[in-house]
Amino acid sequence: MPFVVCIGAQRCGTTWLAECLADHPEVSLCTVKDVHFFRSWDEQPALCDGKPIEFYHGLFDDRASARVRVDVSAGLLGGGTQTARRMQPLMPDCRFVAILRDPVERAASHYTYLSGRVELPYGLRELAEDPRLPDPHEILRDGFYARRLEEFFEFYPRDRFLVLLYDDLLADPRAFLRKVYTFLDVDPELEPSQLNHRINEPRRVRSKVLYRLQVSLGSYFLRRGLHRLRKLAKRLRLPEWVGRLNERRLERQPIDLPTRRALRDLYRSDVERLSTLISRDLAMWLADEPARSEGFLTK
Repeated sequence: MPFVVCIGAQRCGTTWLAECLADHPEVSLCTVKDVHFFRSWDEQPALCDGKPIEFYHGLFDDRASARVRVDVSAGLLGGGTQTARRMQPLMPDCRFVAILRDPVERAASHYTYLSGRVELPYGLRELAEDPRLPDPHEILRDGFYARRLEEFFEFYPRDRFLVLLYDDLLADPRAFLRKVYTFLDVDPELEPSQLNHRINEPRRVRSKVLYRLQVSLGSYFLRRGLHRLRKLAKRLRLPEWVGRLNERRLERQPIDLPTRRALRDLYRSDVERLSTLISRDLAMWLADEPARSEGFLTK
């Protein structure tokens, strides 16, 4: 079956997309969201450096009616050249979906999401005003969309990419999903159960130790190839129950005007390049105030 990889970006609705694709009988979805098989992550080598491609193939569900395999790994876009270079020899015919969001709003959402799980030594404004500061979670790096897409285009033809905007997802999720289905060459009229649901809201963990243990165990099971244990835990809904016990909702704080302007200045040239690259007017991303959309998905 052909492969399609959703390469991101993070905090742009990719979890919602994965939930919708899981309902489609013609899609064989990777059972590990954000597996990042082709990218080094958290100072660990890429899985593809130590595992054969057959290991990756084995991570997809085995629906008899499936016509396409889809991997939703939102951090791959940020990997740029290194990720694309690893992918091209192993998946030369791959196609890609990228969902892009106002980079300032995306950075703020990413910062909020991480603040509930880990200690962040710097604020958004500090990071924007001093690029020399360490940013191990790549809160700002993921927003340079034009730069990262151009790096992927060095290894894959431009027509292999479906580039969508988060703004369109908020405005009309049904039409947005129909574009994805059409690109995947599956039935575009199927309406998934998660279509109108809010997915992957920011959460604050009560115990960071328990959260780190949960993440470490998931990574250990994956890298050791312990698929049966991982599937059993998922079938018993253990990760879901741990999350319910250890998490509570986290409200995102509004971005003050100086921080917003610092981030706008940081991303301005990349947004202008992206506007030309995808032939879309992105002036709303360069305004001092965010565009208001009647949406209901991830914050």
